[in-house]
Amino acid sequence: MWTVRKLYDYLETSTPAPEEFISYGTTSCDYLAEIKPDALCMVSEMGYVRHPGDESERETGQNLRRFALRVDADSKYLASALIEEWEKVRDDVDIGDPIHRAVLAGAVLPAKERLSEGGRPMSLYPTPQILFNPGNDRTMTEADAFQVCMVEGGFFFLCQSYQFVRLLRASPQTPAVRHAVERLERAYDDVLAEINRHVDFDAFEVVDCDTLTKTQLGSGLIVLNSLLEKG
Repeated sequence: MWTVRKLYDYLETSTPAPEEFISYGTTSCDYLAEIKPDALCMVSEMGYVRHPGDESERETGQNLRRFALRVDADSKYLASALIEEWEKVRDDVDIGDPIHRAVLAGAVLPAKERLSEGGRPMSLYPTPQILFNPGNDRTMTEADAFQVCMVEGGFFFLCQSYQFVRLLRASPQTPAVRHAVERLERAYDDVLAEINRHVDFDAFEVVDCDTLTKTQLGSGLIVLNSLLEKG
């Protein structure tokens, strides 16, 4: 099981202050493991879509570290534009919008002084970890490219940070706000086009809700029956 404790222990090997890169708490499974170590925790987390590249072991001929750093750089480029526009329009946006609170809390935009360090919300991993993780110094597979582009960074940050554009569109349309929307939409298109070079968006297959529900329910029943059989 993935845990925040494991992530913290890993970050300790590559960063001087791991706590600065973790902006969230542990899970209920972590808590359960502390109060009842012999308990069984099951997580049935299903994806809404499938993509052939997600499991492809075909090698791309590219170095994984180099590719991940390029995606990381694109996220920083986008983040720099977001921060610049935020500083111009922060007095013009609708402060009553819930997204405004999320921006102030750091859940949408990275702090300017920490932009070069990377990490959340730009990517799952800080830049030093991408640079010095020995596991990244190898030939990248198509599955690696998919993970970097769609899960670890890239598209992940596009979805997270686009809330800021939604806030701008819901705010009074001052000249500064309109200019910010126009600039940021172009920046998002550029980054999205770069991701599309490595991940074919047309190849995504949507998983219907019935299949998701049956899989989660069926998994739960299998686990429960296993526990009952073992007494």
